[in-house]
Amino acid sequence: METLILFASPPTPTTMRTRFKGSDNDALRRGLRLGTGFLEDAALLCARWRQERAGVDQNRRVVFCVDGASDDPIIRDLAAIAGARVQRQHATAAGARIQEAFTAEFDRGARAVCAIGPTTPTLQSWQLDHAFRALLWERVVVGPTFADGLWLLGAQRPAPDVLADLSWASKSMLTTLQQRLDVACVVPHVLPFWYDVDDDDSLRRLVWHTRALRAQEPTALEGTWRALRDTEIVADGSAP
Repeated sequence: METLILFASPPTPTTMRTRFKGSDNDALRRGLRLGTGFLEDAALLCARWRQERAGVDQNRRVVFCVDGASDDPIIRDLAAIAGARVQRQHATAAGARIQEAFTAEFDRGARAVCAIGPTTPTLQSWQLDHAFRALLWERVVVGPTFADGLWLLGAQRPAPDVLADLSWASKSMLTTLQQRLDVACVVPHVLPFWYDVDDDDSLRRLVWHTRALRAQEPTALEGTWRALRDTEIVADGSAP
């Protein structure tokens, strides 16, 4: 049994206000709209991963972990799309939520658990497959970002102690995790670097990447593309 966790709390003024340049109101409006679009595409990614059947574990589960109200209408609708269970987290400290989420899924019988965050909308299902395949023989798998964070963290059962007090929002999550793995003498399987979208430089990269993906598949990243248009980051009606 495999579980994919999405840390799926809806964007809030507190989490999105400082990510993008501009006046406070413009940055907040842009951040909230983009965050919702990213979540939509993350839910669709989870749905594709869960529905795969060829050459994979036939028992796949998706969990949306939220640190707010679990009945948020956005989360509820996206969970239905992904076939996910919504799990409200009880840990108040950000650093305790990762271990809580992993431990809960291992207790439910998962062989391997991987978690992703809400700011990597261009991830593809093959990247998730790579992570779960690696966990057939590795204890820990990490997907590093270029900004010293993680786009994915995975582990075999049981949850290793190195997950304790890790915060997904930390800008130095990768460095912290690597130091702990070194102390524990655990060599992780390292996935290719990817990028998250949390500032204007990565936003420009996202615009280019989204256009490229939609040139190949016109329905790719629909949530992100609509958000880019709604915030006028790309011109309404522009190709692709």
